[in-house]
Amino acid sequence: MRNRQAKSSTIGSLGLLVPLAVFLLGGARAATTLSGWTDLFARHNTAVMAGLFLVFGLKLLGDGIGIVTS
Repeated sequence: MRNRQAKSSTIGSLGLLVPLAVFLLGGARAATTLSGWTDLFARHNTAVMAGLFLVFGLKLLGDGIGIVTS
């Protein structure tokens, strides 16, 4: 269980670490790249949120089925 939590926290922190790495290592191109990512996610906000809620819903459904069957 502990290893699973470590993987989850590592994956969860990628949303912060990847843009930070681009900012620190990207030099002059970092501002353009990060601005492009911001525009992309602003345009596709609904799809990103739908995907996120789908993952949460499937996780909750799987946990519920696991409880019922055990």
